[in-house]
This record gives sequence, C-alpha cells and structure tokens, in this order.
Amino acid sequence: MERTHPHLCKPLTVGKVTFRNRMMSAPLGATDITAEGSPGSRTQGFYELRARGGAAAVTVSELVVHPETDGSQMLKLSLLNRGQLGAFTYVADAIKRHGAVPSVELSHSGQYAGTYMVDKKGKQTLGQFGPSDSMRPDGLPVKALTTAQIAVIIEAYGEAAGLAKRAGFEMVMVHAGHSWLLNQFISPYFNKREDEYGGSFENRIRLAREVLTSVRAAVGAGFPLELRVSGSELFEGGYDLDEGCRLAHALEDLVDLIHVSAGSYQYGFSIISMTQKEPSPLCSPTAV
Repeated sequence: MERTHPHLCKPLTVGKVTFRNRMMSAPLGATDITAEGSPGSRTQGFYELRARGGAAAVTVSELVVHPETDGSQMLKLSLLNRGQLGAFTYVADAIKRHGAVPSVELSHSGQYAGTYMVDKKGKQTLGQFGPSDSMRPDGLPVKALTTAQIAVIIEAYGEAAGLAKRAGFEMVMVHAGHSWLLNQFISPYFNKREDEYGGSFENRIRLAREVLTSVRAAVGAGFPLELRVSGSELFEGGYDLDEGCRLAHALEDLVDLIHVSAGSYQYGFSIISMTQKEPSPLCSPTAV
C-alpha cells in the first residue's frame, strides 16, 4: 500500500485544517433521527466509531437544508428547535475527540423529496419540486421551482453551513450528485428550463455555483468546502464522464475538495475516487 500510494498516510492541510491522513469516511446515513431531525445517541456512536477507526475526516449524512421543499426524513438543523444545535455539537465533538475532522453533508433531494416521508395511509406528505415540471417514475408530479424559491434555497444552504460550523463541524460537503436537486439542475435529462437556470451548460451549473458561493460566505475563508458530484450519470440522456470532468473544472474555483462517485438515485451508484483540487490534475487516472 505504501509503495502504491506513498502519500495515503501522510498529513494533508486544506485551508486552515490539517487532516492526519488522506483517508476520508464518505457520507453514511444517520440511524436514530428524532422527529425534528436531530441526531440521536446511536448516530453519535456510529460516527464516533468511524473516527476511532482512523479516518482523517468523518462526514455526517444527510443534512436537509430546506425542509419546506424537501420532506425526506433526514437530519435537519435549526435554532427553532430547543437543544437541536447541542445534539449536533455532541456528534461533532465525538468525532473530534478521536483526532478526525467532523464534516456534514448539505443536501436537498429535489424531485425525490418525500421518498422517506409518508403518512399513515402510505401517501406522500409533501409535494415534489425540481428544475422542471415533470412526472417521477412512480407517477408523482414534479413542480418546477420558481426563481423566488431558488433564491430561498440558496440562502438556506448558507444558513445550514453556518449553523454546522457553529456546532463544531470543521468542514462541509455540498451534495451535487446522485440525482439530488443540484444534480437535477446540472443534468440535461432533468433540467428543461428556459430561464437563466436552464439550457446551456453555464446556465445548468448556475445553481451549484450560487449555492457554493452562499456556503463560502457563511463559513469564511480557510474552512474546507467539499463538493460531491456524479462523474457520470450512467444512464441514457444523462451526462457522461467527459461532461463530468467539465463540470468539476467549472466548479473547482469555489471548492477545496471534489468527491467523485457516479450514478443516480433511480439507476444505482458507483464509488470512483476523491481528489484534492491541487496539485493533481483533475480526472487524471493517477490522482488518488
């Protein structure tokens, strides 16, 4: 391993944070999530064990940034709920006490919101929103987000990032892959808009750029910002690896790390790699 990957166990400094090695624990979903979206004691123990195992960073998943348009039963963070900030602080502290960097994944499910939220009769409890009016594979209608809603969601990403930093997390990851909302805007398969958020490649990545800008403003300089993307959507009508490389290059000026996997919510996933923005050439087969 040392001969094949000579830098794997060496420290890495990104911004103002030093990682003890180059091995990162990718986002894995929380277990006992309370009704208001707080992590419970089993969740804290789950992530703490990953830190004890030697990972340089442990990413908590998934923190929904705008519950009003994303009803999936995942983590949420708000000062409106008593003790919620404290619950997240316990998780961050549990990760840090073992020498790992605590990170949290900021997410919006877009048209796949509500997948885990049903009422007692098994019906969805929240409407689905995406880049364009459409129909989900399960027959549920999707309503296009208005520009006013988009502006609120962009602000919500920044607010969530700021609260995560306040809770003690030392890095955040923005999820822009796997057919979640930012990926839906990026993908020509989902995005059929005709305004400034649709059409050309530059327009389709506009939301991602504005979200990353909002997050950076909230956490400040030197705070590591990681971007998770699908290198290829792996289905007909979605973007391919060449487009995935173009996407990473188009967004790398706004982030410190790019986490690459592949696939979509509907068609399956595949882990490829995670590479630091510099100095390794992005999409190089030799990047680790």
